[in-house]
This record gives sequence, C-alpha cells and structure tokens, in this order.
Amino acid sequence: MDKVRRLIEAGASIPTAIKEALGASPAEIALKHGRARTNFSATINGKRAPSPGDIAALIAELGGTEMEWRELLHEAGRPVAKVG
Repeated sequence: MDKVRRLIEAGASIPTAIKEALGASPAEIALKHGRARTNFSATINGKRAPSPGDIAALIAELGGTEMEWRELLHEAGRPVAKVG
C-alpha cells in the first residue's frame, strides 16, 4: 500500500499506481489469487465495487488494510472533474 500511496502522491492515477505497484498485470495477479480477471481489472480501474476476495488479493500483494483499499478503490471510481 505504501508504494501505491507514493505513486499517487507523485501524480499517478489510482489505477496506474496499483498496476505499477503490483509488478505484474492485473490478469496475472487475478489468476494467482483465483479471482476473475475481468472483474479484478474492473475493480482496480474503479468500474466495479471490490469483492472481499479482490481486497484480500490486493492486501496479499501490496499490504494495507481492508478499509484502506475500500476507500482507495471507492476514490478510483469517482468521476474526474473536467477542467475548461
């Protein structure tokens, strides 16, 4: 989780920070933890609410707590304000 937070602070989007911190594709991580690849990817991209198994996989790979991940993934799902 710390690496994800540092990447976000450096300007990366939440999904990009998670993917970079994982060090493998979301599909590879999903397979490793018995998760559905498309659902796991959609969760990381903020397009789907995380299941308990998705959260457990992220904790196993990157640390952090369930609450930290739920808050971060909720934020990832928020629409980005357009400038202009």
